[in-house]
Amino acid sequence: MKCRVCGKETTIKIKSYNLAICENCFLKRLWGRVGETIRRYSMFGRKEGVYILREGKNAQVLAGILGDMNYEFNIVERVESVPEGGILVLGKLLEDEVTDAIWRILNWEISEDLAPVYTQGNIKVVKPLCLIIEEEISHYRSIKGITEERGGEENWLKEKLRERKLLSAGFLLAFYKSFVKEKDKFK
Repeated sequence: MKCRVCGKETTIKIKSYNLAICENCFLKRLWGRVGETIRRYSMFGRKEGVYILREGKNAQVLAGILGDMNYEFNIVERVESVPEGGILVLGKLLEDEVTDAIWRILNWEISEDLAPVYTQGNIKVVKPLCLIIEEEISHYRSIKGITEERGGEENWLKEKLRERKLLSAGFLLAFYKSFVKEKDKFK
């Protein structure tokens, strides 16, 4: 099978997008999507004080992607290590964001931390992977030789949505983008 972008031999199949693509085009596409998310939500610039939690979800992946894209960042052990005015970068993926939003809507607990960018005390918190699906991150891990972090139990709501095949990339993107745009209506 040929890469849909460049015509070379396909090495990656992203089922959620019905996309057959070579490794090089996959990486360019991933970096482009993360870069667009960073720009769209005005998350940070290349030389700003950006911090990743060492034990945070997808920390190695996040560090790899930002490093690939030539962003400067620091790895910290605790949130308290992020200086005032610093930017904390979280590795939450689209599936995580949507299941958190659905759970919060069901419980009438809508808060700013569901947005791609919010403030926590005197630091800015951003989620540049919030529009990236787990399947894409799995391919990135495979390419870069990053072992998957296992933290805690699987979110039961995410598992139920997955069982019912409601975690399609189209649904997730449409829901999350609409939610972010209209979240104030839920307050």
